[in-house]
Amino acid sequence: MNFNNKVVVLTGASSGIGYHLAKLLPKENCSVALLARSKDILDELEKNLQSENSRMKVYRCDVSDYDDVRSTF
Repeated sequence: MNFNNKVVVLTGASSGIGYHLAKLLPKENCSVALLARSKDILDELEKNLQSENSRMKVYRCDVSDYDDVRSTF
């Protein structure tokens, strides 16, 4: 799949598959929005990966909470 110049919204970015995708996707020349419930872990992830891709943003968001999702987007 070609991610060139796409926007990827990745939920669950603080652990597991989401975390590993958050490390891989910045290398695909796309903008990445990382969402997770844990702001501390997201901040650490952003600090580690920001130098690789300035088109990455992190957002604390619980996708099971409608109001949280609505305010994030």
